[in-house]
Amino acid sequence: MIVSLHTGVQVVFPVELARGLADASPADVANIEISLTGLGLHRPKLDADLYVPVLLASVFDSKRWMASQLGHSRGQNA
Repeated sequence: MIVSLHTGVQVVFPVELARGLADASPADVANIEISLTGLGLHRPKLDADLYVPVLLASVFDSKRWMASQLGHSRGQNA
């Protein structure tokens, strides 16, 4: 799955990692409604929702990501 934001950020992950999508058909995964705010992704046939801020937090607030960024910035400042 690829979630593209208007800022140019793209979050790519296997569909199986999203709750409610592991056993879904590609057609059901592709059938998506975007909320009026643009923050929610809903799949009507599956009754599955993905909230974009939570998705981003799970990527960018993870300890592994933070550690990689700290290591990367230390390497540049050396």
